[in-house]
Amino acid sequence: MQHDTVTAFFDDSGGADPNSSRAFCFGSVVLPVSSVRECSDAWTRVLGRHFDIDGDQLGYYDCEVKSSDLYDLRRKLRQGPGLRESQKALFAHGLNSVERVDRLIEDIWEFLAEPSVPMKYLAVCIDKDSAWRASLPRQFSRWESMQAVPKAERVGEKPLRAELSNFVLGRAFGHILLKIDDLGGDQGFEYRDAMVIGDQSAVNRLMHESQAGFQAGRGYFPDMPRLANNVWFGSSRFSPQLQMADWIAYAVRTWAERKREGYERLGQVLGRFRGHPAQVNRGIVVEPDENRFPELPPP
Repeated sequence: MQHDTVTAFFDDSGGADPNSSRAFCFGSVVLPVSSVRECSDAWTRVLGRHFDIDGDQLGYYDCEVKSSDLYDLRRKLRQGPGLRESQKALFAHGLNSVERVDRLIEDIWEFLAEPSVPMKYLAVCIDKDSAWRASLPRQFSRWESMQAVPKAERVGEKPLRAELSNFVLGRAFGHILLKIDDLGGDQGFEYRDAMVIGDQSAVNRLMHESQAGFQAGRGYFPDMPRLANNVWFGSSRFSPQLQMADWIAYAVRTWAERKREGYERLGQVLGRFRGHPAQVNRGIVVEPDENRFPELPPP
């Protein structure tokens, strides 16, 4: 099917910082502009079945359905108190038991496995330590040595951490844009233009600067003619598709970190990735190389 214009939404899972998760991932959902409203309405209906308020009121009451919040909420409901502010709203409006959280999680994965509109998934996942060893060996060696020193004596830690983080973020950002651009040439999902929307965060400026460099022909990534805009950023609290991208990123990151849940959930949604089943690596980019990652679930 050919489309004139699609919208590509992307969100991250994990952290680019060396003190955070083992892997960092961007996940993206790409769908025709004409299907965005239908997709949003279907997502809202699925979520609304699990809350004590209507699904279209979730954003108003600060109920954002993010993968990390839901899995952590389930853990805390089993083990005891200590909810984050974002989880308190979920709890207050209906997600007040492990059983209710589990049912919502299952419905989300089922929705993503069989969405009601034509939609493709993309992801970029970076094994951070391996990527730094391959591309920034001197900086990463310095970082590792620094961790054995008392924190008060770590001279230059902040700029070094920023350099390592920015490398991961810039590479992942470039790869996800390149995959969005490439997807428009695939038979059966061709499109002329892609409008790209990312989840707003503290690093939006860095991503804008990276894209300006790509457009100027600088750096690792080539021109991307199908990208119709400088990336816009919005709140995932009010965007169902950004929430979906978060769940796709979570599946890929937890698979990369060799977690059983991630392997099973990625297998559940793998059929919607670009290139599945024969060339799914066209839809999932891994760095520094595939030998650092587990086997993909079977098609």
